[in-house]
Amino acid sequence: TSFSAFDVPGGLSSSILVGGIFTDEPNIGWIEFDLDTLPHGAVIDQMDLVLTIATGNPDFEMDIRICDFAWDEATITWENQPSIEGGLITSWSGDASGETITIPIPVQYGPGWQYSPDITHGMCLMHPDLEWTEFISVASNQHQWQPGPKLHVTYHVLPPAVIELTPPEITMGFAYGDPEIGDGVVDGSFTIQNTGERELEWSLTDDVDWMSCAPVADDLLPGQSQSVDIWIDEWPGAGTQVGTITFSDPNADPPTVDLIVTLTCLQAQLAVDPGTLDLIWNSDEPGVSGSFEVQNPGDLPLEWSLSETADWMVCSPTSGTVA
Repeated sequence: TSFSAFDVPGGLSSSILVGGIFTDEPNIGWIEFDLDTLPHGAVIDQMDLVLTIATGNPDFEMDIRICDFAWDEATITWENQPSIEGGLITSWSGDASGETITIPIPVQYGPGWQYSPDITHGMCLMHPDLEWTEFISVASNQHQWQPGPKLHVTYHVLPPAVIELTPPEITMGFAYGDPEIGDGVVDGSFTIQNTGERELEWSLTDDVDWMSCAPVADDLLPGQSQSVDIWIDEWPGAGTQVGTITFSDPNADPPTVDLIVTLTCLQAQLAVDPGTLDLIWNSDEPGVSGSFEVQNPGDLPLEWSLSETADWMVCSPTSGTVA
């Protein structure tokens, strides 16, 4: 869009006016665009601004300046326009009335436009002398016969990021009552590395309550690596426990990688065989006896003790250790 009057919006017009003085203010042209359609991992090799000069003047000069502020083509005026003091991108001069011109845009501006989707990107077209009386008109996207502005972008796509974990799995062991469990001290660690050619934006999740990790997300450039710590927060129960840490980046290849954490939990276990003891005592007998066995199917020595709940019963021994 373009505008000339102090209080008259530019609106939709078939031409973008650049230069020239109307109602005491110069014409300034504004172009908006975005690079959101470029695929992830695209590296810009070349950018060209293509304009069709509907009407021109000999030896006209035009500055192309950067614009990173939002504006509305239906309401923009000299008063509410973005700053015209943005950085100079490039300049053009010549007489190209009725012709299409191609203006190279330095690729250094590409990444900022490409990776900042929340910012309005655009360019400001203006004569370097704001009091210059001559002007040109550039065909807008509303022009019926001539093509509007285009930003031609040539790019190549880098191979994706790759998640590599070292070691690929972790095995740890704890005994019941071990003070290391839940003490806030790191119990293990591993390394995540980006062995691909794009930036890796990883995050992780785990599927168990007894384990936590930090950090849980970060970015790694190609070749960079980072250590991730593991804590065992609570006793998960006797036996072998398995948890999975899943690393994700939808743009990596593959997009998810799992790290298996195997936790061997050692604990003594109490068992009695038989669980029920039936005794028959005849009144003419001095007494009756029976026996049972205290067993330990666990991994650590069992130090056991017992107590009776009836006065007529005596057990011996009342304590012991079962390996």
